[in-house]
Amino acid sequence: MKKAEYIEELRKKLEGLCEEDYEDAIRYCEEYFDEAGEGNEEQVVEELGSPSKFAAQIKAEAVIRQGEAPKKEQAKNPKTSMKNVIAIFLGLCALPIALPLIIVAVILFVCFLFVLATLLFAAIISIGAILFSGIPLLLSGFTNFAVMENSLIAFGGGLLCIGSGILLCVVFVWLIKIIIPAFTRLITNLYHKAKEGKAHEKA
Repeated sequence: MKKAEYIEELRKKLEGLCEEDYEDAIRYCEEYFDEAGEGNEEQVVEELGSPSKFAAQIKAEAVIRQGEAPKKEQAKNPKTSMKNVIAIFLGLCALPIALPLIIVAVILFVCFLFVLATLLFAAIISIGAILFSGIPLLLSGFTNFAVMENSLIAFGGGLLCIGSGILLCVVFVWLIKIIIPAFTRLITNLYHKAKEGKAHEKA
């Protein structure tokens, strides 16, 4: 196999390798052929091995170097390793205290949601009762014209209930539009603060 054929085949086999390792491998191979001379190309191929074998060796060495890089970085920064050990130790020590607090916080949050849902349901039922109680009163006012006073009282009471129900519906919808976005923003802010706190701890 000639130099050009070997280099061309090697380029194909080295695809996927990082650019620096790729260029170093091609440069090394070209220099190896040049130093051996044109008449010794077959001998160079025997020494280097087939392009597939040589490429596999280069890729294996690249993987080993990538695995050793974090270890060297960690060895250069013993303070970082010590900080991680201390953080893990403190986390384990705080776990017996933090876990019950987290459980209590979750229970309180669930209770708060339950109370809020109960209040909303009670408000809807109450508004509906006030609103729909006006309908029988209106009908009673229309049907009791024989006794004018009772008819007017029933008619006025029906209008009052319906008007109050509509007004309460408007107020209820207005409060919902304020409370739900505010509650959502509160949960979102708490989540982002907790996330930022974890990011600072990792840093």
